[in-house]
Amino acid sequence: MLQIKTIKNPFVTDESKDGFYFRCNNSKTISMEELAAEMTEYNSSFTVADNFGILKVLETVIVKNLAKGNCVELPFGILKVSANGTCATLEESFSLGSGNHTLTYIFNPNLRTKQEINAKIEYKQLNPDSTMEGKIYRLNSKLADASESSILQFAPGSTLRIHGRSLSFDFADDKQGVFLESESGIVKVTSYERHGTNIIEAKIPEGTQAGFYDVYVVTKPNNVTYFNVITPLQIQVVSSSSGQSD
Repeated sequence: MLQIKTIKNPFVTDESKDGFYFRCNNSKTISMEELAAEMTEYNSSFTVADNFGILKVLETVIVKNLAKGNCVELPFGILKVSANGTCATLEESFSLGSGNHTLTYIFNPNLRTKQEINAKIEYKQLNPDSTMEGKIYRLNSKLADASESSILQFAPGSTLRIHGRSLSFDFADDKQGVFLESESGIVKVTSYERHGTNIIEAKIPEGTQAGFYDVYVVTKPNNVTYFNVITPLQIQVVSSSSGQSD
C-alpha cells in the first residue's frame, strides 16, 4: 500500500500556488522468496522452489541483456539502461564512473499494466505530521574526536550519524534497520555505535562498493506496518584512502 503524506514545499512561498507536495512510502517490500510462494497460487504444478528457480533464471537473462545495452520486454513493460552525464568537448567519450558519467535504470510499464494498476492501486492518506512516524532531519559523518562533519563522504568502516525522530527499530527483525541503496543494490548496516530514538550512528559495512547511496531507516511503529524513513540527501562511499574516518 502507498502511504501518502502532504509535505510543505520549502521552495514555494505562496501556498495558493502548489505550496505543498505529496510524498509516499511503500508499506511493504515483497521479497523474491515471497514472490515465488505467491506464484504457486496460479499454477499448482510448480513448487515454490520451481518458481524461485524460474525467477533466478529470469534475473540472469535480464541482467545479461541489460549489460549488453538491450531493451528487455517483459509481459508488463520494458526495462532498459540509459547513459547520463556531461562533457566539455564534442570529442570527449562517455566513461562510466568518471565525473558525472552514470547509468540510469528505467522501467516503462505498458498500457495494459498502467490501466490495471491505476484501477486497483491501494493507498491511504496519512496525517500531515504524526509524531509516531520516523523522520530524518540531517546526516553527518562522525569524526575521530566524535565531532560532526557535513561532508558526506565515507570509507567502509567509518560512521554515519543520523539525526531524526522515532528512529527506533528491532535488531531481531531483518527487515528493520539502516539501509544504503544505490543503482547496484541495497546494503544493510549490521554494526552500530549508537542506536537511539533520535540519533543513530551506523557503521558503513566493509566491502561496500564506492558510489552514491540513498539512506533510509525501516521501522515498524506499534509493530503494525513497516515504515521507510527516507531523506533526499545522499552519501558517497569512497575508497579508504579518501574517506572520512570515525
